[in-house]
Amino acid sequence: MHIDLKTIKTYYITMEYETEKKTSLESYFNQLGFTNTSHQYGFKPEDKYLTCGLRCTLPKTVGNALTQQYILKNNNEYPFLLLEADATPELNHFQIEFDVPDECDCIYLGTSPVRGYGVKWKKYNDNYYRIEGTLSSHAILYIKEEYAMKQLASIQTSLDRGIPFDVGYAWLQNEGVVLSPNKYFFYQNNENISTATLMYDYDLP
Repeated sequence: MHIDLKTIKTYYITMEYETEKKTSLESYFNQLGFTNTSHQYGFKPEDKYLTCGLRCTLPKTVGNALTQQYILKNNNEYPFLLLEADATPELNHFQIEFDVPDECDCIYLGTSPVRGYGVKWKKYNDNYYRIEGTLSSHAILYIKEEYAMKQLASIQTSLDRGIPFDVGYAWLQNEGVVLSPNKYFFYQNNENISTATLMYDYDLP
């Protein structure tokens, strides 16, 4: 499948107070020629999902989960790209147009200082690695609806269990053909990543 990021649907999430990040992303979209973007303000977290203790989930993480849940539930265009506020294009590596294997379900286009638990990166072909156990949700290209619906279901499971939703995403990666490019397109520009995120004693099935 051939992907053209200029024309596929691109959703980007920012909180209302993240005006600089919203402006920055929109500036990059103009620079790179994106023509099919849709902005969504992050939802406020629901109190019933703000759990405490060792598995405490941060309010912003809960709000982000609810926002991604909304987008995945209401999107009707495939493939599509979903970006968080701290997704920043790596212009030295960025590709506007590229090909993905027909069997691919989902591509993680970004890199993050937060890795994951039981992470496995295995060369898939000359352009991609196949990944498992990788955290971060700031730049995901959804290729197939079936996999996107698995992600959607995993968000609710994570919310109900008080687990960060990208942990649920990480557990799902071995249930599909989930790839990452050899050279990432986005990096996670977030200096406030919680050290709690580095704890991986979660127990999703």
